[in-house]
Amino acid sequence: MARRGVLAEIQHQIRASQRAAAQAQTAAEREHQAAIRKAEQARKAAEHATAQAQRAAEADRKLLEREAKTAHVAAKLAEVDELNSALASTYEEIDGLMGGNSRCGRLRRSG
Repeated sequence: MARRGVLAEIQHQIRASQRAAAQAQTAAEREHQAAIRKAEQARKAAEHATAQAQRAAEADRKLLEREAKTAHVAAKLAEVDELNSALASTYEEIDGLMGGNSRCGRLRRSG
């Protein structure tokens, strides 16, 4: 193996240093691109999670609205039953006072 001269050795070291710097630059660029991809994936995952949460919140809201409507209808039906019961009691009182010949009794029986 032949020995290099001082100048050849300096040039060799410069080229080796340049190769190492170029490799380091390429590695840094790859790492930067990987970081960009990772950040983009994280952003998309966050958007997806947010959209999914909104859909879930919307579905929960709709479910709660349906349950509230059902409860409201049940409450109104119970109120109607209560009012009908009170009305039937009132009709019976009127019938009792009128001797059973009142118009209320005929209306109640025909309805």
